[in-house]
Amino acid sequence: MVSGILFYSTNNQVTLMTDKHRNTSHRRRDAIVIISLLVFVFPLAACRGTVRNEGLSQVEYSSTQPGMGGDPDMQASQVNMEKEQAVADGCLQAWRKAVAGDEATAMKMLEELDSKYSGISSVQFMMGQVKDHFGKHKEAVEHFKKAHSTNTFSSMQTFKLAESMRKAGDSKGAIPHYKRLVGNLERATGDYHMDTMGQLLASVRLGLAEAYHECKQDADALSEVKKVLEADSNNEKAKSLLKELEKAGD
Repeated sequence: MVSGILFYSTNNQVTLMTDKHRNTSHRRRDAIVIISLLVFVFPLAACRGTVRNEGLSQVEYSSTQPGMGGDPDMQASQVNMEKEQAVADGCLQAWRKAVAGDEATAMKMLEELDSKYSGISSVQFMMGQVKDHFGKHKEAVEHFKKAHSTNTFSSMQTFKLAESMRKAGDSKGAIPHYKRLVGNLERATGDYHMDTMGQLLASVRLGLAEAYHECKQDADALSEVKKVLEADSNNEKAKSLLKELEKAGD
C-alpha cells in the first residue's frame, strides 16, 4: 500500500507525497491531475481547482527511471497511471453531478467506479464528499471511514473523517483524529518547513476546538483557538469562536 501526506496551498492545489517516492533515489514524481474539489471549498462548482495525487491507495509504482521502454516495471507504471486517470475523471464527473443537485446519479457513478477499481480510497473519499455536500453527515462518516482505513496516511482524508464525525454528533470520537493530525501537521510545518500546510493546520485546530467545546472542554478549546490566532490574527472563524468561548466562560 502506498502511504503519504497530503498538503495543499491556497490556490486549491493538493499534493500527496508518498513515503515511497521520497525514499527512492530518483524521487520520481508521477503526478496525476485529479479531482478539483477534494479539499474544502464546495463552491468550486466550475471545477477549476486541481488536486495532484502521487499514488492512489493500493496502486503500485515502479522505481525505475523514465525512458526505459519495454521494461515490465514501466509497463506496470503506465497501467497504474491509466487507472489513476480513470478514477480521477470518474470522480470529477460524479462531483459535477453532485454540485448540480443530482445526488443519486453522482452516487451511482461512484459506486460503479468503486466496483471497477476497488481498494482505491479516492472513490470512497469522494462518496463522503458527496454525502457531506448534501448534509448527510452520518452517511458521509461511513465513506470517510472506509477511505481512511485504506489510506491512513492521508491528512485530508483524516481531516474530513474528523469533521464529518463531529458534524454527525460524535465530537468525542473525532477528537483523537484531530489531535493526531495536529501533531503530524506541526511536524510538517516545523521540522520539514512545509509552509503550505499552515492553512490546513489552522482548519484542523479550529475543528478540534469546536469538538472540545461541544464536549464541554472549553479550556482546551480556548488553547487551540489562541494558537490559530497567534499564527493568523485575522482568522474570522477563530475570532468568532473565541468570543463564543469567552461568553461561555463568563
